[in-house]
Amino acid sequence: MENIEQLQAQMEKLTAQMEQMQGQIEQLQKSNPLWGKKYVACGDSFTQGDFNDWEDENGLKKRESPVIWDFEWQMFKTYPWWIAKRNNMTVINDGLCGSIVPLSRAYQEGVEGKDINDRNPFSLERYKKIPEDTDYCTIWFGINDSAMTYLGSIDDTDNKTYYGAWNVVLEWLLENRPKMKLGIIVTGSGLPEWREATRQVARKWGVPYLDIMGDPQVPTTHCGKENHLGLCERAKELRGKQSAWPVSENNGHPSMWAHEYQSYFIEAFLRRL
Repeated sequence: MENIEQLQAQMEKLTAQMEQMQGQIEQLQKSNPLWGKKYVACGDSFTQGDFNDWEDENGLKKRESPVIWDFEWQMFKTYPWWIAKRNNMTVINDGLCGSIVPLSRAYQEGVEGKDINDRNPFSLERYKKIPEDTDYCTIWFGINDSAMTYLGSIDDTDNKTYYGAWNVVLEWLLENRPKMKLGIIVTGSGLPEWREATRQVARKWGVPYLDIMGDPQVPTTHCGKENHLGLCERAKELRGKQSAWPVSENNGHPSMWAHEYQSYFIEAFLRRL
C-alpha cells in the first residue's frame, strides 16, 4: 500500500513538472513571432539551391542525398529550410534556378526558342501565387537579372524592365497581400546598378530590405561588400573560393554550410518585419 502511495506521489510530481514545462514552452512560443507561421521564400538558385558537382560520403547526389535534400518537405536544405526548421514554420520555397524578375531580354529581342516564360520571370504569374494566408515573404533576385534583363528606370510601369517589374510586383502585393510581412533581399554578386535598383524600388514602396553587400552590419558572404565600405581583399578572399562557401571549385553557389550560415541573419531580418 505504501509503495502504491509513493508511486502516486511521484506521478503527481511528474505531472506537475510536465505541466510547468509545457507552460514554459508555450510562453517561449508566444515570445517568438515566427513560431508556427507560414513563410514563402521567392528567388533564384540562391534560394532553391544548386548543388551540382556535390555528393555525400555515400556517393549520393542532389535529391538522392538526405544530407542536402528533405524528402518529407521535398526541398533542398537552403536558408528557408533552416529558418523554418528552427521555428516550426510552414515553408514554401519558390526559388527557381536561373530565374529573373522581369521578362527576359532574349524573349523581348525575339531570340529563337525564347518564349515569354524564358527564365521563369517572377513578375509574370509567380508573385500572384503567393498564398493569401502567408505570414512572411522574402524576395531575392538580381544576379541573373544583371545579365538577362533590361534595367529601365524607376518610373517604369510594366514588367519589361527590372525596375518596372519590381513596381508591378510590389504594388500588387501591397494591395492584395496587405497583412503579409514582406521583405526584400538585396543580393550580392550581379552588377551594382541592379543592386541599387533593388534598393530604390524597396524605398519607393516602403518595403524593408536586407542589403547583403551594402550593409556593414550584415555578415560578410562570398561576394564581399560594396567598395565604399572598405572591406580588405584578404577578407573577401577568405569568404570566397578558399572558404567553405561554394558547393565546389566549379560551382560557386552556396554550400549547405553557407545556407545555414546566412539563414541566421535572414531569420533576424524576418523578426524585424
